[in-house]
Amino acid sequence: MFRTRAVNRVTCCATTLAVAAAALGACSRERPAPAPIDPGAIVAPTVPPPAPATQVLAPAVPAPEAPSASAVPAAASLASIGTPTGLDAAGLPTPATDAAGLVQALHAAFNAHDFKSVAARYAETVTLETVGVPMPAVHGRTGIEAMWKVTFAGFSDARVAARRVFDFGAVVVVQEVFTGTHDGTYLGKAATRKRAGIEILRVLNVDAGHITRVREYQNLTALLAQIGVLPASGTPQPVPAPPTGPPEVVTGPPAPGVVAAVQRVVAAMMAPQLRGLPGAVSAEFAYHDFVEGRDYLGLEENAKSLLAWRAAFADFAIVAEEQWAAGPWVVTLSVVTAKHSGDLGARLKATGKVVATHSADVAHVADDRQTEGWGYADPAELLIQLGLLPAPVPGP
Repeated sequence: MFRTRAVNRVTCCATTLAVAAAALGACSRERPAPAPIDPGAIVAPTVPPPAPATQVLAPAVPAPEAPSASAVPAAASLASIGTPTGLDAAGLPTPATDAAGLVQALHAAFNAHDFKSVAARYAETVTLETVGVPMPAVHGRTGIEAMWKVTFAGFSDARVAARRVFDFGAVVVVQEVFTGTHDGTYLGKAATRKRAGIEILRVLNVDAGHITRVREYQNLTALLAQIGVLPASGTPQPVPAPPTGPPEVVTGPPAPGVVAAVQRVVAAMMAPQLRGLPGAVSAEFAYHDFVEGRDYLGLEENAKSLLAWRAAFADFAIVAEEQWAAGPWVVTLSVVTAKHSGDLGARLKATGKVVATHSADVAHVADDRQTEGWGYADPAELLIQLGLLPAPVPGP
């Protein structure tokens, strides 16, 4: 649903902010209640014609007045859907052929804590970015190897498991779960023996069987709260149960109308009083929000949450940076811009600040409506812009 509502339950104090800033700074150095809605006010949309099946397009809806250009990240051109090719002479997957095999090999090496085999799956010039988290990108195979050594030093039983693998040609997207026991020092925090884990979406650019770029969308703030590096405002998010069987593999051309269906959801989210939402999502629509660590079930619950967000943030606009589709699935990387013009609870008064946050969403569509969604982002990006969390100073 292309939203980041991390401040709905935020409680802040000076100690929390100081500790949080220190922890995020350590990351940079160590790691190379809303009012009831009126259902009658929500009107079904006029359905636009479906987008062509071979190209993923930006939502063709008028956006509200946008913030100033200097405050809004430039959007990249949207990606065409790739075409699988084959295996190279060494039997390694080329841009998306055996996407599942590539992910399986990568996860097997990771779970065996075989640093060199993990690094070997990446190109020499690979870059890894944790989107929305104020830390520098990791560069090269040596950087990847060093990064995971830091992780395993803090979580000796760290494991990853894939829920779903999307084969989009030269881009592979993975929904996965990271879990581990905090049994060693991590970001300066001595072992607590606490279990920790988060849901992650990884976007892998692949060339000749090697990963050339990684973008991770995850709630690192939740992980740090689980082990006590960051104070939690309430109960830390529960550790997700990792999948036990093989991942679902999604490939092939998009089903007719799936992109247009997601476009209607975006249009409804930006429309006054969410006009058109009932026609864009199913009555049983479920949204799995990994920012807040909870599920929003049904049209009414999702609408209430969205209206609360809209009441606090004006000039709400969604820009799809990149988007891919296969079968009944659509994956979108977005930038959400808005002006913080209303209060969020008693503690968070309107600041008037323009914010821009990054998120990744996975949508499932059936009968021309979105039936389920999964949202990934880190609340630190929003909290820093609102002045609730000091931006860390990168280390040397």
